[in-house]
Amino acid sequence: MKWFTWGDDLLDGGYVQVPNLLITRQNQLGLSSADLNLILQAAACFRQDNTLSPSGRILGNRMGIGERQVIRLKKRLMALGYLECTERTMAGRRITDDWDFSGLTLKLKTLVSDRGDIEDTPPVDNNDTTEGDQDVTTSHTIDHTTKQTTIKEVYGEFLNVRLTDIERQKLLDKFGEAKTLDLIERLSGYKKSKGKTYQDDYATILNWDRRDNGTKTNQRSTGKHLVEDADELAAAWGNK
Repeated sequence: MKWFTWGDDLLDGGYVQVPNLLITRQNQLGLSSADLNLILQAAACFRQDNTLSPSGRILGNRMGIGERQVIRLKKRLMALGYLECTERTMAGRRITDDWDFSGLTLKLKTLVSDRGDIEDTPPVDNNDTTEGDQDVTTSHTIDHTTKQTTIKEVYGEFLNVRLTDIERQKLLDKFGEAKTLDLIERLSGYKKSKGKTYQDDYATILNWDRRDNGTKTNQRSTGKHLVEDADELAAAWGNK
């Protein structure tokens, strides 16, 4: 069986069509894995009457995250200009939102003429005298690695948490997608409400988690309750 030759028995249940450009330009579009997942999940809710009004609860269940996290992702896509939502009401009561990804479509169209979406492959050097499957490091490889290491994308509801691709992937590997998203959103909200800035957001997230776990351990051993006040909680995490 060839890759991605699904067969009628699978496709009869429906399928989603997305341009390769959305996948290959994910990083350039500033989309996290959770952002892209939400777009694909929403696309699966597209109706034959050309309407799109996915349920946050259903999307959350599919993605394995809470409905509040779905709302944060939704707001992030709106802040990026990729999504527009219009309230649908009945008898004066809001029942759902109609989603419109025209902004994302327009952004993708601006990338069509740029053939950078084709995976770059170092050209064959006809003068290469190396034999066998020897490792050859090219300037392209070095540039790509440097870009991943140094360029930071913005995340969080307020687009103020800065992480490199490698840092974000480390968080995903360590905490999983749901907790990583929660930690990023907590930091984003705290920085926005307090006007805080940090030299390294990745290190701050790790520090918050360590202090949080340490506070919980101390709570179990002493029987004391965690403080509820936001400023005191931030102080317990060492972020005052």
